[in-house]
Amino acid sequence: MKLNKVITVIIIAFILIGGYIHFQPGYETKRLVDQMNKSLLSEANVFDRQIKRKEIQKNKKFTDNEIIKIPGLTRISDESIFISDFTDFSIYHYSYDGNLIRKIETGRGSGPGEIRQLMDFDISNDIIWLVDSELFRVSSFNLNTGEYINSFSVEKRPVRLTTLKNSLIIQWYGSEKLFSSFDFEGNEIKYFGELTENQLENPLSFDGQLTSNRNDIFVYVPAYASFIFVYNENGELLHMIDTPDDLSFPKAFRDGNISRPPNIKHSYTMVDSFISGSTLSVYTARSNLEDSPEYIAKKPFALIDIYDLEKGMYVRSIELPVVQEKGMPFLYQTGKYDLKRQYFFTTTAYEGNTLKIEF
Repeated sequence: MKLNKVITVIIIAFILIGGYIHFQPGYETKRLVDQMNKSLLSEANVFDRQIKRKEIQKNKKFTDNEIIKIPGLTRISDESIFISDFTDFSIYHYSYDGNLIRKIETGRGSGPGEIRQLMDFDISNDIIWLVDSELFRVSSFNLNTGEYINSFSVEKRPVRLTTLKNSLIIQWYGSEKLFSSFDFEGNEIKYFGELTENQLENPLSFDGQLTSNRNDIFVYVPAYASFIFVYNENGELLHMIDTPDDLSFPKAFRDGNISRPPNIKHSYTMVDSFISGSTLSVYTARSNLEDSPEYIAKKPFALIDIYDLEKGMYVRSIELPVVQEKGMPFLYQTGKYDLKRQYFFTTTAYEGNTLKIEF
């Protein structure tokens, strides 16, 4: 009888301790990180896409190279599209209808409001934030007036930026951890994002895109690996989503003292992304443009892959039509897909066009 009571007490204690551990803050994050490390060190998952082809209903040109010399990055916010010009780092603000609202001029240089190397930008409320990887600086401009507001310096080299409701997320180049969160005054809140043990040795392997719902969720979409990482505003990993292709994080290689990007040998690369509600749309493009016409006919040239962020899973894909430009397949250089309105905003590689495509 006493033995049974002792065993019962031990079992109850075990359950209570187990439950306590399981529901501690960060327990789920640790479990995901352990799972992630195991996955990243092994081969990536491979599965078939569920593809549906959509035909273009309307195709509207916003700009050409008379307006924006070299289109760079695109961002969408509140039914507006923002396009950077790589030549002078100006940012053009358009409505969804294609009307130019404002040009935000930065200029090349090191002075207040000037940029030496614009790597990324994003919008939060009425402020546009720009990250300069050469000056190690983050600058802000008033969205309504285009006027420079302020800037703050960072210690590590910033390469990507996205905004949340109460903070900025910055991705670093050549750092032990990939990300930091900052408040809007430039104070670092948290340093996080250790995905693999060798990421400091292979910084170019972790290039990619950041996007957010501009509230409490942000997503890291690597260019060279078949995973998507979903984080909350506290820097906790919520999901690691497998994507259809078969690439684990590769090692960058060195040419003497110079680090080179990985030599990707898979079919597709995740190029751009956008969050609409709880859905992530990823513009995915062919990596090798020299494939034979027979191979191109079998494999879509460009896709929009759709993911459910709440469930942390792939849903389906949309095949983008192949359009010829100067006898070559139309190169969608960037791609933001607004799933709710079924608009695809893209810039092209040849003529410097910015297009709004309706499905």
